[in-house]
Amino acid sequence: MIDLARAAIAATGAVMDATWATRVARVTTIDATMSATRAAIEGAIDDATLATTLAATWGVSVPIDDTRVSTYAAIDDAIRAVRRIHVWTLPKSVHRDDKTMIGLSRIHQIEVTTRCNLRCVYCPHPQMSRPKIDMDMATFGRALAWVRYFRVLGTQPELSLTGIGEGLLHPRIIEMMGMARDAIGDGMLLFATNGINMTSSMASGLRASNPIVYISLHRPEVAGPAIEACKSAGLRHVVNDQFATSAIDWAGQVDWHVSHRPQVCQYLAQGWGAVMVDGGITRCCMDSTGEGVYGHVNDEPSQLAVRPFVLCRSCSLTVPG
Repeated sequence: MIDLARAAIAATGAVMDATWATRVARVTTIDATMSATRAAIEGAIDDATLATTLAATWGVSVPIDDTRVSTYAAIDDAIRAVRRIHVWTLPKSVHRDDKTMIGLSRIHQIEVTTRCNLRCVYCPHPQMSRPKIDMDMATFGRALAWVRYFRVLGTQPELSLTGIGEGLLHPRIIEMMGMARDAIGDGMLLFATNGINMTSSMASGLRASNPIVYISLHRPEVAGPAIEACKSAGLRHVVNDQFATSAIDWAGQVDWHVSHRPQVCQYLAQGWGAVMVDGGITRCCMDSTGEGVYGHVNDEPSQLAVRPFVLCRSCSLTVPG
Protein backbone atom coordinates (compact mmCIF):
# COMPACT_ATOMS: atom_id res chain seq x y z
CA MET A 1 0.00 0.00 0.00
CA ILE A 2 2.85 2.37 0.88
CA ASP A 3 4.67 1.49 -2.35
CA LEU A 4 1.52 2.16 -4.34
CA ALA A 5 0.97 5.53 -2.70
CA ARG A 6 4.58 6.52 -3.31
CA ALA A 7 4.31 5.44 -6.94
CA ALA A 8 1.23 7.61 -7.32
CA ILE A 9 3.03 10.54 -5.70
CA ALA A 10 6.11 10.13 -7.87
CA ALA A 11 3.98 10.13 -10.99
CA THR A 12 2.52 13.59 -10.35
CA GLY A 13 5.58 15.59 -11.32
CA ALA A 14 4.11 16.70 -14.63
CA VAL A 15 0.94 17.83 -12.88
CA MET A 16 2.91 19.87 -10.35
CA ASP A 17 4.72 21.59 -13.22
CA ALA A 18 1.46 22.62 -14.86
CA THR A 19 0.09 26.13 -14.75
CA TRP A 20 -1.94 27.34 -11.79
CA ALA A 21 -5.05 27.45 -13.96
CA THR A 22 -4.61 23.81 -14.95
CA ARG A 23 -4.17 22.72 -11.34
CA VAL A 24 -7.19 24.70 -10.17
CA ALA A 25 -9.37 23.22 -12.89
CA ARG A 26 -8.22 19.71 -12.01
CA VAL A 27 -8.80 20.02 -8.28
CA THR A 28 -12.28 21.51 -8.65
CA THR A 29 -13.38 18.19 -10.19
CA ILE A 30 -11.68 15.89 -7.65
CA ASP A 31 -14.48 15.63 -5.11
CA ALA A 32 -17.04 15.04 -7.85
CA THR A 33 -15.02 12.26 -9.48
CA MET A 34 -13.88 10.56 -6.26
CA SER A 35 -17.11 8.59 -5.75
CA ALA A 36 -17.32 7.65 -9.41
CA THR A 37 -13.72 6.45 -9.37
CA ARG A 38 -14.26 4.28 -6.31
CA ALA A 39 -17.36 2.72 -7.85
CA ALA A 40 -15.52 2.00 -11.08
CA ILE A 41 -12.56 0.26 -9.49
CA GLU A 42 -14.20 -1.48 -6.56
CA GLY A 43 -15.24 -4.43 -8.71
CA ALA A 44 -12.23 -4.42 -11.02
CA ILE A 45 -8.91 -4.51 -9.21
CA ASP A 46 -6.87 -5.96 -12.06
CA ASP A 47 -3.79 -3.99 -13.13
CA ALA A 48 -5.05 -2.75 -16.48
CA THR A 49 -8.42 -1.50 -15.25
CA LEU A 50 -7.00 0.25 -12.22
CA ALA A 51 -4.19 1.90 -14.19
CA THR A 52 -6.66 3.08 -16.82
CA THR A 53 -9.02 4.48 -14.20
CA LEU A 54 -6.29 6.37 -12.35
CA ALA A 55 -4.92 7.78 -15.59
CA ALA A 56 -8.36 8.94 -16.70
CA THR A 57 -9.24 10.49 -13.36
CA TRP A 58 -5.96 12.06 -12.30
CA GLY A 59 -4.10 12.44 -15.58
CA VAL A 60 -1.11 10.44 -14.34
CA SER A 61 0.38 7.06 -15.17
CA VAL A 62 0.94 4.85 -12.13
CA PRO A 63 2.93 1.60 -12.36
CA ILE A 64 0.93 -1.07 -10.51
CA ASP A 65 1.41 -4.80 -9.92
CA ASP A 66 -0.72 -7.48 -8.30
CA THR A 67 1.37 -7.70 -5.13
CA ARG A 68 0.64 -4.09 -4.25
CA VAL A 69 -2.95 -3.97 -5.39
CA SER A 70 -4.68 -6.61 -3.27
CA THR A 71 -7.45 -4.68 -1.59
CA TYR A 72 -9.85 -1.85 -2.29
CA ALA A 73 -8.42 -0.04 0.74
CA ALA A 74 -5.01 0.09 -0.93
CA ILE A 75 -6.53 1.64 -4.02
CA ASP A 76 -8.43 4.17 -1.94
CA ASP A 77 -5.26 5.17 -0.07
CA ALA A 78 -3.39 5.61 -3.35
CA ILE A 79 -6.09 7.92 -4.70
CA ARG A 80 -6.07 9.94 -1.49
CA ALA A 81 -2.28 10.28 -1.75
CA VAL A 82 -2.60 11.68 -5.27
CA ARG A 83 -5.40 14.00 -4.11
CA ARG A 84 -3.19 15.43 -1.35
CA ILE A 85 -0.46 16.23 -3.87
CA HIS A 86 -2.95 18.03 -6.11
CA VAL A 87 -4.25 20.00 -3.14
CA TRP A 88 -0.78 20.94 -1.93
CA THR A 89 0.20 22.32 -5.32
CA LEU A 90 -2.70 24.76 -5.44
CA PRO A 91 -2.73 28.43 -4.42
CA LYS A 92 -3.71 28.67 -0.76
CA SER A 93 -6.93 30.50 -1.56
CA VAL A 94 -8.19 27.51 -3.54
CA HIS A 95 -7.59 24.54 -1.24
CA ARG A 96 -8.51 26.13 2.08
CA ASP A 97 -11.86 25.47 3.70
CA ASP A 98 -11.70 29.10 4.83
CA LYS A 99 -9.22 31.95 4.53
CA THR A 100 -7.16 30.83 7.50
CA MET A 101 -6.64 27.10 6.93
CA ILE A 102 -4.03 25.13 5.01
CA GLY A 103 -2.77 21.56 5.11
CA LEU A 104 0.33 20.57 7.09
CA SER A 105 3.22 20.31 4.64
CA ARG A 106 6.36 19.95 6.76
CA ILE A 107 7.76 19.46 10.24
CA HIS A 108 9.71 22.67 10.61
CA GLN A 109 11.25 21.95 13.99
CA ILE A 110 11.61 19.24 16.63
CA GLU A 111 11.97 20.19 20.29
CA VAL A 112 14.52 17.67 21.61
CA THR A 113 14.39 18.99 25.19
CA THR A 114 12.55 21.47 27.39
CA ARG A 115 15.44 21.75 29.84
CA CYS A 116 17.59 24.88 29.80
CA ASN A 117 20.64 26.13 31.71
CA LEU A 118 19.68 29.82 31.46
CA ARG A 119 16.77 31.95 32.66
CA CYS A 120 16.49 34.65 30.00
CA VAL A 121 13.86 37.31 30.70
CA TYR A 122 12.90 37.49 27.02
CA CYS A 123 12.06 33.76 26.87
CA PRO A 124 8.92 31.99 28.17
CA HIS A 125 10.95 29.05 29.48
CA PRO A 126 11.39 30.24 33.11
CA GLN A 127 7.60 30.44 33.56
CA MET A 128 6.71 27.52 31.30
CA SER A 129 4.38 25.01 32.95
CA ARG A 130 5.24 22.07 30.70
CA PRO A 131 7.57 19.42 32.24
CA LYS A 132 11.31 20.06 31.82
CA ILE A 133 12.32 16.80 30.16
CA ASP A 134 14.30 15.33 27.27
CA MET A 135 12.59 13.79 24.27
CA ASP A 136 12.89 9.99 24.31
CA MET A 137 14.43 8.28 21.32
CA ALA A 138 11.25 6.45 20.33
CA THR A 139 9.37 9.75 20.06
CA PHE A 140 12.25 11.30 18.14
CA GLY A 141 12.19 8.39 15.70
CA ARG A 142 8.47 8.85 15.12
CA ALA A 143 8.97 12.58 14.56
CA LEU A 144 11.57 11.77 11.91
CA ALA A 145 9.09 9.40 10.26
CA TRP A 146 6.89 12.45 9.62
CA VAL A 147 9.92 14.31 8.27
CA ARG A 148 10.60 11.44 5.85
CA TYR A 149 6.95 11.37 4.84
CA PHE A 150 6.99 15.03 3.84
CA ARG A 151 10.43 14.59 2.31
CA VAL A 152 8.98 11.99 -0.08
CA LEU A 153 6.21 14.42 -0.96
CA GLY A 154 8.77 17.11 -1.76
CA THR A 155 7.53 19.60 0.87
CA GLN A 156 10.26 19.16 3.52
CA PRO A 157 13.40 21.07 2.40
CA GLU A 158 14.76 21.71 5.91
CA LEU A 159 14.59 20.69 9.55
CA SER A 160 15.52 22.49 12.75
CA LEU A 161 16.26 20.73 16.04
CA THR A 162 15.18 23.52 18.32
CA GLY A 163 12.38 24.52 20.65
CA ILE A 164 11.88 26.04 24.08
CA GLY A 165 14.95 24.46 25.64
CA GLU A 166 18.72 24.06 25.17
CA GLY A 167 19.30 21.19 22.77
CA LEU A 168 22.89 20.52 23.78
CA LEU A 169 21.63 19.37 27.19
CA HIS A 170 20.21 16.23 25.62
CA PRO A 171 22.67 13.41 26.39
CA ARG A 172 22.21 11.88 22.92
CA ILE A 173 22.16 15.05 20.86
CA ILE A 174 25.06 14.01 18.61
CA GLU A 175 23.29 10.76 17.78
CA MET A 176 20.02 12.61 17.21
CA MET A 177 21.72 15.03 14.86
CA GLY A 178 22.99 12.11 12.80
CA MET A 179 19.52 10.58 12.66
CA ALA A 180 18.08 13.93 11.60
CA ARG A 181 20.64 14.18 8.80
CA ASP A 182 19.63 10.72 7.54
CA ALA A 183 15.98 11.79 7.54
CA ILE A 184 16.41 15.16 5.82
CA GLY A 185 18.98 13.89 3.31
CA ASP A 186 20.72 16.76 1.54
CA GLY A 187 18.23 19.27 2.91
CA MET A 188 19.16 22.03 5.33
CA LEU A 189 19.64 20.93 8.96
CA LEU A 190 19.55 23.71 11.57
CA PHE A 191 20.25 23.86 15.27
CA ALA A 192 20.10 26.64 17.88
CA THR A 193 22.14 26.85 21.09
CA ASN A 194 23.17 29.32 23.76
CA GLY A 195 26.71 27.96 23.41
CA ILE A 196 27.31 26.97 27.03
CA ASN A 197 27.81 23.29 26.17
CA MET A 198 29.46 23.89 22.79
CA THR A 199 32.86 22.45 23.68
CA SER A 200 35.50 21.43 21.17
CA SER A 201 34.48 17.79 21.48
CA MET A 202 30.80 18.65 21.03
CA ALA A 203 31.53 20.70 17.93
CA SER A 204 33.65 17.89 16.49
CA GLY A 205 30.90 15.37 17.19
CA LEU A 206 28.28 17.49 15.44
CA ARG A 207 30.45 18.14 12.41
CA ALA A 208 29.66 14.80 10.75
CA SER A 209 25.99 15.78 10.44
CA ASN A 210 26.91 19.10 8.81
CA PRO A 211 24.25 21.28 10.49
CA ILE A 212 24.12 25.06 10.52
CA VAL A 213 24.40 26.10 14.17
CA TYR A 214 22.83 29.33 15.41
CA ILE A 215 24.75 30.54 18.45
CA SER A 216 22.90 33.12 20.50
CA LEU A 217 24.56 36.01 22.32
CA HIS A 218 22.52 35.45 25.47
CA ARG A 219 25.83 35.14 27.37
CA PRO A 220 28.70 36.67 25.38
CA GLU A 221 31.29 35.18 27.74
CA VAL A 222 30.32 31.68 26.57
CA ALA A 223 29.15 32.54 23.05
CA GLY A 224 32.65 33.68 22.11
CA PRO A 225 34.39 30.37 22.98
CA ALA A 226 31.51 28.46 21.39
CA ILE A 227 32.01 30.31 18.12
CA GLU A 228 35.73 29.53 18.21
CA ALA A 229 34.98 25.85 18.88
CA CYS A 230 32.76 25.78 15.80
CA LYS A 231 35.43 27.44 13.71
CA SER A 232 38.07 24.94 14.82
CA ALA A 233 35.80 21.98 14.05
CA GLY A 234 34.78 23.37 10.66
CA LEU A 235 31.17 23.58 11.83
CA ARG A 236 28.97 26.03 9.95
CA HIS A 237 27.59 28.62 12.34
CA VAL A 238 25.62 31.88 12.53
CA VAL A 239 25.70 34.43 15.34
CA ASN A 240 22.15 35.04 16.57
CA ASP A 241 21.34 38.42 18.11
CA GLN A 242 17.69 38.59 17.07
CA PHE A 243 16.43 38.89 20.64
CA ALA A 244 17.84 42.42 20.45
CA THR A 245 17.83 43.32 16.75
CA SER A 246 14.65 41.58 15.51
CA ALA A 247 12.83 40.93 18.76
CA ILE A 248 9.54 39.21 19.50
CA ASP A 249 7.50 39.03 22.69
CA TRP A 250 6.55 35.41 22.06
CA ALA A 251 2.99 36.37 21.15
CA GLY A 252 2.58 38.32 24.36
CA GLN A 253 3.92 35.56 26.60
CA VAL A 254 6.85 37.68 27.83
CA ASP A 255 7.31 41.36 28.60
CA TRP A 256 9.75 42.31 25.86
CA HIS A 257 9.91 44.80 23.02
CA VAL A 258 8.94 43.87 19.46
CA SER A 259 11.27 45.07 16.73
CA HIS A 260 11.04 42.54 13.90
CA ARG A 261 9.94 43.69 10.50
CA PRO A 262 6.28 43.14 9.55
CA GLN A 263 5.84 39.59 8.33
CA VAL A 264 3.26 36.88 7.80
CA CYS A 265 3.33 33.77 9.99
CA GLN A 266 4.87 31.07 7.82
CA TYR A 267 3.44 28.29 9.98
CA LEU A 268 -0.05 29.35 8.91
CA ALA A 269 0.85 30.54 5.43
CA GLN A 270 2.89 27.50 4.38
CA GLY A 271 1.48 24.77 6.59
CA TRP A 272 4.42 24.22 8.94
CA GLY A 273 4.29 22.23 12.16
CA ALA A 274 6.52 21.80 15.21
CA VAL A 275 6.97 18.63 17.25
CA MET A 276 7.02 19.23 21.01
CA VAL A 277 9.14 17.24 23.44
CA ASP A 278 6.29 14.81 24.24
CA GLY A 279 5.54 14.17 20.57
CA GLY A 280 2.59 16.52 20.25
CA ILE A 281 2.42 18.38 16.93
CA THR A 282 1.67 22.05 17.38
CA ARG A 283 0.83 24.68 14.79
CA CYS A 284 3.13 27.32 16.36
CA CYS A 285 6.85 27.57 17.20
CA MET A 286 6.03 29.95 20.07
CA ASP A 287 3.57 27.57 21.74
CA SER A 288 4.98 27.25 25.28
CA THR A 289 1.83 25.71 26.79
CA GLY A 290 0.81 23.15 24.18
CA GLU A 291 -2.51 24.85 23.41
CA GLY A 292 -1.78 24.63 19.71
CA VAL A 293 -1.32 20.84 19.63
CA TYR A 294 -3.58 19.14 17.08
CA GLY A 295 -1.80 15.87 16.38
CA HIS A 296 0.87 13.46 17.65
CA VAL A 297 3.83 11.74 16.05
CA ASN A 298 2.38 8.36 17.02
CA ASP A 299 -0.41 9.00 14.53
CA GLU A 300 0.11 8.00 10.93
CA PRO A 301 1.62 10.89 8.92
CA SER A 302 -1.14 12.90 7.34
CA GLN A 303 -2.18 16.32 6.16
CA LEU A 304 -3.57 18.03 9.23
CA ALA A 305 -5.53 21.26 8.87
CA VAL A 306 -3.42 24.17 10.14
CA ARG A 307 -5.66 26.86 11.61
CA PRO A 308 -5.01 29.89 13.86
CA PHE A 309 -5.55 29.35 17.58
CA VAL A 310 -5.77 31.47 20.71
CA LEU A 311 -2.09 32.55 20.72
CA CYS A 312 -2.48 34.09 17.27
CA ARG A 313 -4.63 36.86 18.77
CA SER A 314 -1.67 38.33 20.68
CA CYS A 315 1.06 37.54 18.14
CA SER A 316 3.03 40.26 16.37
CA LEU A 317 3.12 38.14 13.20
CA THR A 318 0.30 38.53 10.69
CA VAL A 319 -2.29 35.80 10.24
CA PRO A 320 -2.57 35.19 6.48
CA GLY A 321 -5.91 36.08 5.00
